Amino acid sequence: IQSLRTQVGTEALAVMPRAVADAENAAPLYEQAEAALKADVPEEARQIANDFVDPKSAEATAFLGHAQAALTLFRRAADKAGCRFPGDGIQPNLESVITHLEALRHGAMLIALAARREAAEGHAASALTDVARIGRIGQHAATSPLLIGDLTSIAIDALASDTLAQVLPQARQVSALDAIGPMDPTVPGALLARALRGEE
Repeated sequence: IQSLRTQVGTEALAVMPRAVADAENAAPLYEQAEAALKADVPEEARQIANDFVDPKSAEATAFLGHAQAALTLFRRAADKAGCRFPGDGIQPNLESVITHLEALRHGAMLIALAARREAAEGHAASALTDVARIGRIGQHAATSPLLIGDLTSIAIDALASDTLAQVLPQARQVSALDAIGPMDPTVPGALLARALRGEE
């Protein structure tokens, strides 16, 4: 029995989020950004970020205008090296995990709209930097100890790829691609494998 307990404990520790220094932890910024988004943008207007609307439309312009404070905070969060929310442990609270992942998803969609707007205005380098940020938000989502975190990560990664496909034609210099870095196609499979171990 003791051997089984040791094995279970070792496997649980293997899928737990790593410790993150306060200065490099994106979690507080995501919470601030989500609060700013809810305070500054009516709930019905937030639906704009869910749809691939024309980034230069009046609706998108109004949405991005109201969401500037949240956008700045989401970008700052995405620039952080790690992400660990309070309660991310061996027995995380599912409701809290979902709330945190929802904030990351909102941030990814907001930055995706901003990236498409930047590209449409001819600012491809800034747009590609934002695409890279979406990818890092996906990585932050993957630090959740539950399967839903890895599934959210994969969905955000897909959003990054879709946004890249729309932004890339606007890039006129190869050096602009340095912002997004290499993409590893094996990551989704590895995330699922890790998450399934964590669910056991």
